[in-house]
Amino acid sequence: MNWDQRMVYDTVGPQFFSTHPEPEAEGASSSFPTGVSLYDYDVSDLSERFFDVVHAADQPLYSGCDESQLAAVARLVNIKAEHNMSERCYDQVSQWASDLLPRDHTLPSNYYNTKKMIRDLGLPIEKIHACKNGYMLYWKDDIDMEYCKFYGDPRYKTTRDRNPHRKKSPYAVLRYLPLTPRLQRLYASPATAEHMTWHANHVTEESSMCHPSDAENWRHFDRTHPDFCWSPVTLDWVFA
Repeated sequence: MNWDQRMVYDTVGPQFFSTHPEPEAEGASSSFPTGVSLYDYDVSDLSERFFDVVHAADQPLYSGCDESQLAAVARLVNIKAEHNMSERCYDQVSQWASDLLPRDHTLPSNYYNTKKMIRDLGLPIEKIHACKNGYMLYWKDDIDMEYCKFYGDPRYKTTRDRNPHRKKSPYAVLRYLPLTPRLQRLYASPATAEHMTWHANHVTEESSMCHPSDAENWRHFDRTHPDFCWSPVTLDWVFA
């Protein structure tokens, strides 16, 4: 399994590992489990949008190329992030690269198509409208309010467009990453899963504290709530 296929496998992990085993480290091919293609699985096991990303991980950049479409795109996006490239610059680089590649290449020609392809590798984001001065969130009981309940500031930007069907633009947006998918992702990847259970498996030295789990507060929590802490994959939330 190469690195781009590993990236896809780690992403789908929580909902996929329960029904489809991961390839063994030794003797495994560079693709998915021996004798089985991911395309043989029922698409209902994966979301249809995620299936597109899986396809990109197996699809060569062009005929005879060892680099996959997903690997090439991931490197381009990484370069964009490291050098703070604008979308216009990215579009020009992608177009130039497309002109150099064979006609049957699969490299997206602009940033818009790139984002569509890789968006499902990321974590879900919940967008919550906020007061432009930071006094409140338009959330839960306040989700339908159009003015700040403290100082009366408008929620949406004013516009000259009188079209009632035009989507309103808020002054401020809070982007929230839900906790559950973040934790699932940490346990899905072998690279990070071992660190999530290190607190239960590491060797404790009585004379030193190398992890919060060595502290008396953590141990007291474990003794008080044995049903909660029996498994090393359970996260302990210890508040000082």
